[in-house]
Amino acid sequence: MTLVKMIETRKGSEDGFTVKQYQRGEIYDIREGLARSFFAAGFGIKPTKKQEKYFNIKRS
Repeated sequence: MTLVKMIETRKGSEDGFTVKQYQRGEIYDIREGLARSFFAAGFGIKPTKKQEKYFNIKRS
């Protein structure tokens, strides 16, 4: 699992079947493959340690 802070609101699927909406500004703990896709497309970034501490991290 990988933490991602969303830069844009986007839909994505961790398992290839269930599609979820990932909201801009939120931090999610998602599977590595989906996280890499968001990073590569510029939709998400790795959160800083400070952000991890103060944000409510949404677990899949």
